[in-house]
Amino acid sequence: MRQKGKRGKVKKDKLPFLIDQLKKADDSSPSSGLTARRATSKQTKLVQQVWNWIVHDLSEPTEEYNDMPPCPYARQALMAGRVIFHTSDDLTAAIDIKAIGDPDKFTHVFIWTDPSQMSPDEMTDWIADQNKNHFGCWLIGMHPDHPDAELSVWQSLNMDDWGILLVQSLADLDNAHSILLGTQYYRGVDDITDLVERKVMANAWYEKVSKEIEIEIEEEEVRH
Repeated sequence: MRQKGKRGKVKKDKLPFLIDQLKKADDSSPSSGLTARRATSKQTKLVQQVWNWIVHDLSEPTEEYNDMPPCPYARQALMAGRVIFHTSDDLTAAIDIKAIGDPDKFTHVFIWTDPSQMSPDEMTDWIADQNKNHFGCWLIGMHPDHPDAELSVWQSLNMDDWGILLVQSLADLDNAHSILLGTQYYRGVDDITDLVERKVMANAWYEKVSKEIEIEIEEEEVRH
């Protein structure tokens, strides 16, 4: 999904509430695929809201995206059970998701229930700082009071007192970007700063991983 994406002082407490991995769910509702052991009605409602956003708004072609969906792969990931929902009032809990998650298999949707802890600019700065030390995970998010929240792709979420953060595999995003370059998806996009930055980060990550693999192979050969 094309999006601009920043750090603030927030309290640090426990891991976010994990609603659970979605499995074998239909298009209309996550109820058949989530386990909400301690979910409140508000948490369940928010997950349903974001679920509908992924199935419909992110997956339907729009003129804004040159008759392509805003996020062509979102619904596919959801239906494949590769999306995990979290809710928490502490945005920094997403750092734990980044640390323990498996970015090659899952996209984590973090629903932030207390965006008053950061201003829109602070959230944007915080995301940028996290992406400088991404460890293979890339963060995209939106504060409900950020001007870009009025863009159609975010406005359809109807965020009022909550925000959203997506924790995704950098490699998967880079691969999707490469595929979409061969389509009309990016036609008319003037500001590609974020795309260039992410591509540079992805290339550096590939090089780092490649070197680590080479070292492991050399060490293994020495042992034998």
